[in-house]
Amino acid sequence: MDVLGLDDPPYRKTQEAILRRVGANARAIRATRGITQEEAGFRSGIGYKRWQEIEAGRTNTTLLTVSRMAAVLRVDVQSLFRR
Repeated sequence: MDVLGLDDPPYRKTQEAILRRVGANARAIRATRGITQEEAGFRSGIGYKRWQEIEAGRTNTTLLTVSRMAAVLRVDVQSLFRR
């Protein structure tokens, strides 16, 4: 039971948009830095497959993982959430 209504369509679309935004930002920054997904996954300790899933916006992740990604990309966490 979802008492907060977070599974309602407007919220669901917002959640999906955030996942896509974080993924797109990570992908763009990583490409600018000349880092492969494999290298980024290894450096972060999350693995390249997980990194790929996050960049594709297909998976939810923890703030700690986002923090690890930011560290590998040498940006602040907020950079991954910017529009």
